[in-house]
Amino acid sequence: MGEIRDVQNEIKEYLPDDCKDIVESLEYRYDDADIEDILEEIKELDEEMEV
Repeated sequence: MGEIRDVQNEIKEYLPDDCKDIVESLEYRYDDADIEDILEEIKELDEEMEV
């Protein structure tokens, strides 16, 4: 994907001006993503959204 700064700048191109600052919070979280970890995180997020 490239350096995080490059990714952030590209994402900003698709956002309205008043939302662009949130992109600064993005960071790489997975060097070698393990599908089981990702699925577990999605499941936890879904459970939080149900509350």
